[in-house]
Amino acid sequence: MGDKDKECCKDKQQESKLVKATEIPIHGNPYPPKDVIIDERPGMLELKIRSIRTMVQPYFSPIATAFERTNDFMAIGIAHSQSAMQRLGENQNTIVKSTLISFAGLLGVGLARRRGIFKKLLLGSAFFGGALFACYPEESRDRALVLWYITKNKLPKLAMQQYEKLTKSGTTKPDEPVQREMEINRSSESQNQK
Repeated sequence: MGDKDKECCKDKQQESKLVKATEIPIHGNPYPPKDVIIDERPGMLELKIRSIRTMVQPYFSPIATAFERTNDFMAIGIAHSQSAMQRLGENQNTIVKSTLISFAGLLGVGLARRRGIFKKLLLGSAFFGGALFACYPEESRDRALVLWYITKNKLPKLAMQQYEKLTKSGTTKPDEPVQREMEINRSSESQNQK
């Protein structure tokens, strides 16, 4: 009995060694060895890992379920937020938009209730502006660009003009019409006293 008569060699004789490019698997050997002996007994490392896994499993399963529930809640929240933003994007919902914007401004003031007036104004304006931007993104962006242009280019010139106006006169004297009005008030008071 030669090598050709063995059971394992019959397949090798029938198959050719040439393989087409389309027959090559992406991963692995196209000619796997057939005379591999698989040992069914687990090794020492496998036994240690199995014992650790069985010890940790009761503690890990609640964490895994909580993680899955958190992911579900997050996915539901994202889906609801996207549908709400889509509904806000429609031009027909002006009452809903105005209610949301007003509520956001009041929420900002409410969050700053124990702080000073500046923080109340700042938080209320920030929440109001955020809701306004969420409801009207294009219009808000256009208005913000105009406001930025005015602040950047026009405001410094106006401030310099006012500063020069105040420093030219030396001191801040009332203008002629205001001075005349003050004199009229004094004369009417003096006549009332007599």
